[in-house]
Order: sequence, then structure tokens, then C-alpha cells
Amino acid sequence: MVVTAALASCVLAALPGLPAQAYSPTQGTIYQLPASQPCLKGRGNCAIYPKIAQLPTGRLIASWEQATVPSSGSAAGETLPIYKSDDSGTTWADAVLPAFRHFAQYQGKYYVAPDEAVVLGLFYNGKLFDEWGLQPPTTWDELMTTAKTIRSKGVSPIAVTGTFQPYMGMWWDHLLLREIGANAVMDVAWNGKKLADQPGALEAAKKLEALVSAKGFLDGFSGIDFTAAQASFFQGKAAMILMGSWLQGEMKASIPKDFDLRVTPFPSVDGGQGDQEGLFGTLLGMSVAKKAKNTDLAVEYVKLSDAKDEQTQRVKDLGIVSPYEGVPTPAGVQGMDDLLNRAKSGTVTYYYYGISQDTQRSTAWYGPVSTLFLGKTSPQELISQIDSKLAGVRG
Repeated sequence: MVVTAALASCVLAALPGLPAQAYSPTQGTIYQLPASQPCLKGRGNCAIYPKIAQLPTGRLIASWEQATVPSSGSAAGETLPIYKSDDSGTTWADAVLPAFRHFAQYQGKYYVAPDEAVVLGLFYNGKLFDEWGLQPPTTWDELMTTAKTIRSKGVSPIAVTGTFQPYMGMWWDHLLLREIGANAVMDVAWNGKKLADQPGALEAAKKLEALVSAKGFLDGFSGIDFTAAQASFFQGKAAMILMGSWLQGEMKASIPKDFDLRVTPFPSVDGGQGDQEGLFGTLLGMSVAKKAKNTDLAVEYVKLSDAKDEQTQRVKDLGIVSPYEGVPTPAGVQGMDDLLNRAKSGTVTYYYYGISQDTQRSTAWYGPVSTLFLGKTSPQELISQIDSKLAGVRG
């Protein structure tokens, strides 16, 4: 039994909303029953009831009842295979953006099928920046100057929540990345080293205190939750916000249609000994348990979810960033392409250094940061408190 396809205009009748197009059909075999494959219905009826349809993107998909004998030995467990017109021979692994592959791998092997990429950046209100003749800050000194200019206009420079410590901690994490680098931070957070032995850590703390003292953050942020803080940014009450690429999708219903959303990398730090180009991010994805029931169907679902046309549609509908090559970035976020291009050429560190996944460690790390934001902790105290609290976590 051979299933062939001449990918032509015959499918258009089933989809009246599609524009008329001309095709140059190319006939080819997309499935051929192996000679040794046992069949439930006789070899002439082992692949029956074929269906083909065209998606709005132009992609053609085909399926049929594959009546080969499944592992059950009976009709139970039969599947409907799905073949796609854009199967080009590129492997799934090759399509994953290189900078994000390590998030889905262990010892060089994939254990997660990537579904969404996450990257952190400094989002800003393009309309306000243009109105005031401002450029997105590329260095910490520029950020400080920009924040003071914005404050002079009667607008809070940066939106932030005071009720969720890791979101305040994003500023601390980024400054440490620039001042001492991710490896040094990981040694402190997870391997027993001390911040006090890293001179750049104190410099990072001093810079953060200076931004707080300059009234760089949203008025009243200490009592504002993260949703309200993000809404304040889109309402024009703050001109910038440090956030993940989920921002647009998460706040879609609250973003004015004419809002000019832009994003830029976190500023570099002159004299910093860390990574001046690196970004924070991660991957979201799915895995299929090896011993689960219907693993074949689960794998097919994952394939469909991560297919190019599905990823493209999800970017359009949900505002996510796809982890796959060739899928466009969300419309309406100027600078996202540049941010991803930077990710391709640099290093993407797991956001929060993985600390937020450990409740006790997160409190030890971000608790003192939150009190510095509130003006209750000095830079020196921040360093000593984190070292002391982490020692308590380690026991």
C-alpha cells in the first residue's frame, strides 16, 4: 500500500476562505507500507480513508487510518499518522535556537522538547522616549541619567513590584552578571563561596542603592503587586520595566492598541569584570514519559505543537517567543529580533540563577535585596546578610 500526494489546489474546495493560488504539483510518496508489516485489514486496505487539508498558512497536512497491527495485537491502539508538506529533512534538534539548547539537554542529550523561549530585557515606552528625545540606555551610567530625566518629566522611571521579591531581584541578578559574572554568582549561591570575597558584588549593591536613592522606581511600588506594576507601565506611569518576554502575552488585554512597546538588553557596566553581553532566559517545554501509555500519540502531539506553523500561530496569538529557527518574533515589540540575535552570539544564563526554584535559598538571596529597595538595608549589610542567610540554608 502506497500513499502518494500531488500537493495541488484540490484541497481548496474544503477551505472557501483561502485566497486562490497557483500550484506546480510535485508528486511523491509520503508513506509506503513495509513489505514485512502485518496488516489488520488485508494488504490492500492497510492505509485507508486518506484526508488532506490546507492550513491558512498554506501548509498541507495529510492523514489516514493506518491499519497496521499495533503492539496490542488488535485494532486497539491504531493511530492516525500526520504528514506535513514542509517536512524538509531538517532534524528537530537542528531547529532549536543554539543559545537555548542547553536548557533542554543533560550531558548533551535532549530530555525536553522546547515549546517556548524566555528572554529577559529592559522594556520601554517608545512614545515617551521619542517625545523626550531619549535613547535606550546601553550603559549603567546612561541608565542613571535617563532615569533622572524621566523623573524630571513627572513620570516614574522604572516599574517594579514590591510584593514579589524575585522581580526586584532581577535588578540585583543583572548587576551581578555584569560585575562578577554568572560562574562567580553560581559559586556563591550553590557552592558555598561568599559574596564578601567578590569585590564586584559590593559595587553591584552600591549601584542598586544609587538607583533606589535617585527615585528610579515606581512611586508606591512597595505596596503594588506585579500585575498592577506592569499595568502602570502600560498606562504611562512608568517609562521602563525589566521583565521577561512573557510581558506582552501576559498583559495583552491591558495594552493600549497604540502603545509603542520596545525592548533593549540590560545595560553594560563600565569596569565590570563579568559578562557585559549576556542575557537571562530559559526554555519551557514538554517531555514524554518513556513508560507512559500511548507514548506514540504523545510524541505526535509534541511534534504538532512544535511544528513551524503552529509555533508561528502561537507567536501571533499569544505573543510568545519561539525557540525555533525561522519562526518570527512577536509583532509589536521593537527590538526583540535584536535581543534574540544577541542571544545567538552570546550566553543565556538560567534566569534567577535557578535560585527562585528553592524557597529557602530564594528568601536568603532576595529577602535582603527587597529591604535594600525599601531603604532599610545598606549595600554592606546586603552582602553580609546574604552570606549569613545562605550559610543557614546550607546548614
